[in-house]
Amino acid sequence: MAKGQMRSNKEARKPKGFKAEDGSRSEGQLPHRHPQRPAMSGHDRPEPDDTELGRYGIKRVPADTFVWQGYRYTQARDALAAAKRAEKA
Repeated sequence: MAKGQMRSNKEARKPKGFKAEDGSRSEGQLPHRHPQRPAMSGHDRPEPDDTELGRYGIKRVPADTFVWQGYRYTQARDALAAAKRAEKA
């Protein structure tokens, strides 16, 4: 690529290579996970119980959620603004 030339979005999103433990290099591939230890996302983890939270001084606080046409808002003013914008359209 020439100096000052911009990369396309496709090129910019290409994953970078990584160096494996054995020293080999692989372009565009992510390292594999151990088959007996699958990756855990936040949704796979069990919800901590209140006893454990209390031990660290963490309190559970209920929060309002505002739903308008399938969209969820944490702020009532945002839900209201969306509904008003849709009314004008």
